[in-house]
Amino acid sequence: MSTSTLPIEKLTAPKTKHCGPGALCTEEDIKQWGFADVPYPMKLSFEPFIRYWEARLESANAGEALLAREILAGVAANSRLREPFDCAEELAPYKEWVELAMTALFPAAQAGIQLGKASKPFDLQPFYVTPALEKLMNDFKVRYSLINTEQLVRAESIIRVCSLILNQLYGQKIALHPTLVLALECPKTSMQAFYKLQATGQFLKVIPTKPLKKLSQERINQLLANIYDLDAWLEALPPDRFEIHGIIPSYVADISEEEILSRLKYKLLEQDAIMNSENVRELELMVRSFFRNPELRLGLTALDYPRENAVEHKYKIRFDLLAKRQKNLLAPGTENSVYEKACRFQEVLLVEDLEAFPKKTILEEKLLEEGVRSLLVAPLRNRKGQVIGVMELAAPQPYGVNSFYEARLRDLLPLFQMALERSRDEVDNRLEAIIRERYTNIHPSVEWKFIRKAFKILKEEERTGHPVGSPPIVFEGVYPLYAQADIVGSSNLRNKAIQADFIDNLESLRHLLQLADAQLDFPLVRHYLHETEERLDLIRKEINSSDENLVLEFIKEQVHPLLEELRGRDSELAFAIGKYFERLDPGLGVIYQKRKDFETSVSLLNDAIAEYLDIQEARAQEMVPHYFEKYRTDGVEFEIYAGQSILKSGTFKPIHLKNLRLWQLLAVCDITRMVERLQKKLPVPLKTAQLVFVFNNPIAIRFRLDEKRFDVDGAYNIRYEIIKKRIDKAYIEGTRERLTQPGKIAIVYAVESDRQEYEEYLKHLIREGYIEPEIEDLAVGKLQGVQGLRALRVRVKPAQE
Repeated sequence: MSTSTLPIEKLTAPKTKHCGPGALCTEEDIKQWGFADVPYPMKLSFEPFIRYWEARLESANAGEALLAREILAGVAANSRLREPFDCAEELAPYKEWVELAMTALFPAAQAGIQLGKASKPFDLQPFYVTPALEKLMNDFKVRYSLINTEQLVRAESIIRVCSLILNQLYGQKIALHPTLVLALECPKTSMQAFYKLQATGQFLKVIPTKPLKKLSQERINQLLANIYDLDAWLEALPPDRFEIHGIIPSYVADISEEEILSRLKYKLLEQDAIMNSENVRELELMVRSFFRNPELRLGLTALDYPRENAVEHKYKIRFDLLAKRQKNLLAPGTENSVYEKACRFQEVLLVEDLEAFPKKTILEEKLLEEGVRSLLVAPLRNRKGQVIGVMELAAPQPYGVNSFYEARLRDLLPLFQMALERSRDEVDNRLEAIIRERYTNIHPSVEWKFIRKAFKILKEEERTGHPVGSPPIVFEGVYPLYAQADIVGSSNLRNKAIQADFIDNLESLRHLLQLADAQLDFPLVRHYLHETEERLDLIRKEINSSDENLVLEFIKEQVHPLLEELRGRDSELAFAIGKYFERLDPGLGVIYQKRKDFETSVSLLNDAIAEYLDIQEARAQEMVPHYFEKYRTDGVEFEIYAGQSILKSGTFKPIHLKNLRLWQLLAVCDITRMVERLQKKLPVPLKTAQLVFVFNNPIAIRFRLDEKRFDVDGAYNIRYEIIKKRIDKAYIEGTRERLTQPGKIAIVYAVESDRQEYEEYLKHLIREGYIEPEIEDLAVGKLQGVQGLRALRVRVKPAQE
């Protein structure tokens, strides 16, 4: 029987004093995060375990009865085992009995494979680990990954203890499921593995040290209804009245594949996830961990197949294995290469031994020179099914990449396809933004009029020999159709994200300065510690732009130079400071996680809405040509101008306007549903409020040369712009309820005929299952310079799965 106890010091990783939610932390950090702050006394006691086996002395199961006799014989010989122990070191005289007792929890037959440990109640330091877990921890650096804040970790620990007390002494049946995620990192390869630690409270006993307070079921229900009210818990169950005795066995399960997939997905959702070599290197480490191959190489590149699909510009996503050796993977003369075949057949191509590959092209020869012997090339496609890039997995040994990799690749390919398409779209959007900023971006529907004007200018300049001014381009008698999907509370959410990052940053600095103050004689440390605490108090209350600038200046220009000075004075402090600087955003020089999550969510939401509108707008142009614009802010606004003057040929009829209005309503419904579906994919859930503005009179629009865009023309028509800019902040008349609400569409109108027209559209949407049957007809509160408006408001139904 090969089981063992493990000295406590073997379980602690190098000290890492500053960790944030989701970071990899040492066991000591977790204590500082709240586990050591649980105010209830804990005792290591085998008494509940011994009682369990006393009840099994007469078991019909011969093996169980024999084990019970052996365990209890040891207890009879050592009565001290029935008494509580203060720490694991006191178990040394009873090592053989502990090892025997632990075989009851971790069978000896599985000693080499079962991952488990046993510890004092609610303590991460074990007094026993299985050989398999001991080997795992000797091979890796052991860290704990926490997904919650320090306050929440402490709160949940206290709640679990209180729930145990309620279960054992107050007749409750509250489910307890304490779990942690272990992140194990190999120091030589940087590969990671992830394990879920599941603890059981079977051998815990609550010992009242004073008479129990009476708690009614109503009071208990109040506690359970407000579980994070710690003051209420501690008042109802005072820590000085209870001790927790016993042991906690914990069982460890490998969740590496699911966890790495989750982290890959989150990483690939980041902006510029595959736009630089550092990010791709980080992805390569994750892919190595996923396949558990430390020599695996990842390649990723953007390309277009067939070649006629190639764009005029490069995407700068070139991280393939031959990036430094080959200008173009699909250049003439490389036909029938592994890359060209994978793209041509749109299938994963696996070469288990490149040396044996028949009819090698120059690309296969260069791969062999790169030390590649086995290779997998997977084409990456966009949503239209077009090849837009390739992904490579390579190893230096024959069969290092094999058919098992091909089978497991199906989980990764969609993630990389999504990231590549999104990154290419981001490049295209940046290029479009440059064109819009520096040149005139003419909408195709009105390009014909610009060409006519330009041709007239050209003829006039040829006739006179002199430059000619730009004549005005005006479209008279067009109907505006305006709509928006605005992110609800975006300013407040952005401010909260900034506030959370500052609090995280200042708390990390406070922890570092406290550590420095305890270890160094450096008076300035104490001064900045007080300054940090004052700013923390200020930021926790509220944050405004002036506070933001002051805190940024304090962190970057005062505290950071001090930390750089302190690095060379103490090795432990240097390690902690280094870990802190690793968390900072490289561009901003401060912690930028919550704000980054918010901005990523806004970007993902805007991208999805904008992409949907581009697709639907192409359909709408087929109905009748019109001018279309969209603007991305915190949400998306889109506007249509339609009328006879927009048409190069043909006739604009009232039926065309009605069709576009109904199309606009359908589009807004679909956007509302899409936003709801996206919630689970966003780092920060966001809601949008939808608004449609009906303006019943045709207006004129003029192209502004200085702004290179269209705007309303004339004093009368400016009323349309005034109303449009003010109604999204409107309230329902006589209330403080905002007109625009999440999940709803508000249709603002001014005349009865528009109400009647849109009610017909809404009845159609009800029949089609887009909206709920209730239609609100509301008076819009008075706005500056605007009154007498009304609105129809409806709630969009979720799409049927």
